[in-house]
Amino acid sequence: MGDTVYYIGQGVGAAALIIAMLSFQQRTQKKIVLYQLVSSVLFTVHFFMIGAYVGSLLNFIGIFRAAVFANKDKKWAQNKAWLFVFLFAFAAAGILTLDGDIDITTWNVSFASVSTYIAMLPVFGMSFTTVAFWITDAAAVRRVSFPSSPCWLTYNLYNRSWAGAGTEIILMTSIIVAMLRYDFKFIKKQNAEVKKL
Repeated sequence: MGDTVYYIGQGVGAAALIIAMLSFQQRTQKKIVLYQLVSSVLFTVHFFMIGAYVGSLLNFIGIFRAAVFANKDKKWAQNKAWLFVFLFAFAAAGILTLDGDIDITTWNVSFASVSTYIAMLPVFGMSFTTVAFWITDAAAVRRVSFPSSPCWLTYNLYNRSWAGAGTEIILMTSIIVAMLRYDFKFIKKQNAEVKKL
């Protein structure tokens, strides 16, 4: 990829970073997922422009995942099959792009290569967030999705996705802040009420 495309891609990633950072500050599961949908669109473009095709393909599938999970109040989106459809789609996408290319006719994976194992990390990350978005409780969404960030952070640093790496650092911080603001306050309140009894 040329330098211009690479730097524009990093700019698109910066916009995705801002949207992703705001996602875990939302009070409801639906709003978290909607912010993540917009972030996935931008990260799909970002990763494609910097040549990190595993990340691009996973985020592309993530757009559809977020669209389905944002509509979990509708009957068609409540089918548990969606959870497994997306888990399978992420696994298949990861396998098809493990060699860092989007052309599966030249698929050439070397399991002696560090890059192959690095490419697997975002697949695990997307699996964590897929399970998290299936949950309706915002506090549980934050807890279950948290392990995704270290997976993506490693992948982003390896592929020099500075916006992606920054996003994961900010996301981890944002999730912790949200847990302190909403989740632990709620737990303390419950404990105080139990003590009164």
